[in-house]
Amino acid sequence: MRARGGERGLSTIEVLTALVIVGVVTLFSAMASARIVDISAGVLGLIGKYAGAQKPARLHTIGSMWIQAQLEYARQLGFQGECDQSSCTWYLAGPSTGLSPGPYADCSGTPASYPNASILGAVASSPPLPPDFPYGRLVVSWDPNTPHDASNANYLQLLEVDVYRTASDCLAQSAFLTGYTGVGK
Repeated sequence: MRARGGERGLSTIEVLTALVIVGVVTLFSAMASARIVDISAGVLGLIGKYAGAQKPARLHTIGSMWIQAQLEYARQLGFQGECDQSSCTWYLAGPSTGLSPGPYADCSGTPASYPNASILGAVASSPPLPPDFPYGRLVVSWDPNTPHDASNANYLQLLEVDVYRTASDCLAQSAFLTGYTGVGK
């Protein structure tokens, strides 16, 4: 049979060949999708909940959130000259340590003493430590390279926030995470 006007249909072999090609492409796409889902599930598992112990990525997230909360709290509070141009260091303890929340002089729970009681109250009311991190440290110091006013006071306080997993890490000053910021006077 001859096609009229240049029109011609597809033969059975051409249709079958096209179906085989589409089937092979579909099969490989499904296999690749399944593999991507397996990889995604593995990555998301790092951020998941308990599986015997906290996953490193989840701990990093929890520690980072607490450090960010402390830095924001300090920016709002300002520690306006509370350290009298010298460095101040406070340790914080979470409920899992058996110590009441508040500023301490060291990791063992020695109460902090400071002439200005308002700063101790402000530090004590800062964001509480998460359960996975029983110890934290705040260090406020002054940047000696900032401009001074007539009283020779610095304008920029530097704040370091550390978070520790254990008392021994705290004693050794081996922080799990550390954050820094500057707070203008």
